[in-house]
Amino acid sequence: MIVIGVDVHKHSLSAVAVDEVGRQLDCLETSAGEELLSWSKRVGRRRLWALEDCRHVTRGLEATLQGERQRLVRVPPRLTAPERRRGRVRGKSDLIDALAIARAALREPLLDSPRPEEGRLRELKLLVDHRDDLVAERRRCQQRLRWHLHELDPSLRVPLGALDRSVWLACGGLTAAKLLCEIGPIARFGSDAQLARHAGVAPLDASSGKHQRHRLDRGGNRQLNCALHRIAVTQGRCYPPARAYLERKQGEGKSRREALRCLKRQLARTVYTTLKSEPLLT
Repeated sequence: MIVIGVDVHKHSLSAVAVDEVGRQLDCLETSAGEELLSWSKRVGRRRLWALEDCRHVTRGLEATLQGERQRLVRVPPRLTAPERRRGRVRGKSDLIDALAIARAALREPLLDSPRPEEGRLRELKLLVDHRDDLVAERRRCQQRLRWHLHELDPSLRVPLGALDRSVWLACGGLTAAKLLCEIGPIARFGSDAQLARHAGVAPLDASSGKHQRHRLDRGGNRQLNCALHRIAVTQGRCYPPARAYLERKQGEGKSRREALRCLKRQLARTVYTTLKSEPLLT
């Protein structure tokens, strides 16, 4: 089998073909997807395409390859940097990146592929991202207004929240939309543990010798982590079972922050179970 790694940019495509052991067979730099496809047919018949997971620039090529019924996988960017460091050629270029993408696809057999149900979730993600942009612009306007008021009257004190709306409508709906668009098709995850790792709410083992301990995972999808954190904080204030869970964890010697992390892990399990039992949601 031939693996073709492609480094995609807005106006250029850089591809490198490797064999089963990662040896480079051929390379191509072009700006046309048709030329890339015709070149791939000369490389070999059994092909696997590996694209770096940057969907804002790779979606067009993905659609072209799917139209030609080509097999393809998405390689997370965090997997390409170690492969680039292992290579014998030093430096960084589009062809070096494409080679690293192809070799990363060889090393990782369980990479994600495009799924037909992504279309609706993509639209939802665009709406949620647009809403986040509007919130960020509103915050910048508030900050400028505070500085202007301070210049007019340095003694003026604007209370926190005085420039906010008193009620945030549909907060539950917005958080649910954020969960759906960041998780994507739930079939990507084989268990709630995989979803928790993806969200960065599963503790990392940091044991050594007789000392058994875990530490906070600062990786994962931070947008998804933030949505779970909002739910955990809100439930800790308003939902009696969640409050009882937090109190029990604090009674075991955990801090409030550590108890919230435990609750976020439980929420990841609940979200996974709900999406698995309600496939129409995704």
